[in-house]
Amino acid sequence: MWLLVLSVGLTNASELIVGASPGFGLEGMTIDQPHLCIDGAIVLLKVLKDVSEKPRVIVTSSMGIGKDHADLPFVMRVRLLLPDISKADEETLYKTFLDVPHQDKAGLEYLIKTASSAIPTPPTTEIPALLGTIDHSQVSKDFLPEVIIVRPAAMTGTGAPSEQAKGAEKCVVKEGASVWTINRAEVGRFIVEGCLPGKGDWVNKSPTIGWK
Repeated sequence: MWLLVLSVGLTNASELIVGASPGFGLEGMTIDQPHLCIDGAIVLLKVLKDVSEKPRVIVTSSMGIGKDHADLPFVMRVRLLLPDISKADEETLYKTFLDVPHQDKAGLEYLIKTASSAIPTPPTTEIPALLGTIDHSQVSKDFLPEVIIVRPAAMTGTGAPSEQAKGAEKCVVKEGASVWTINRAEVGRFIVEGCLPGKGDWVNKSPTIGWK
């Protein structure tokens, strides 16, 4: 699942949530729409290119995406014992079980960074594998002045309305934070309190959020 918030000015904000049905198999998590985030981002960015007043775009991704895998807590980076020793540096517990959704989130981040006019466009050599199989040539470069990529820690709970945020004082928020868990209510609180227009600390950055 990913959350998108489009904000123009202090009071005009739109929220879009898209999600797929997850499952688990011997190779980890499976999703019935494995490139949902990528597909949604491509459509969104094509539309926003023609909007005269560009919004601040806030998306949720996940911690440990791509080259930032090293930010994960040590246990999440424990190598699996594999018969093929050549793959020992590629397969960790966290990566193996979340490989499919993380490939989708990596594609999402790549597209948002490509569209951002403040974040350097990633080189084509860093195109995530899943995104490389999908035509994204219609996504323009360098036209969004303000983006925020929120990277939550491992999600807990079910997202039920009864779930509560603990508050900012219970959270760690910084780029490259090494944290364990967070719930959806806390992520929502952070976006409202720390990311909407009027709040500039995280503009054109990728903050990780998790509980202390």
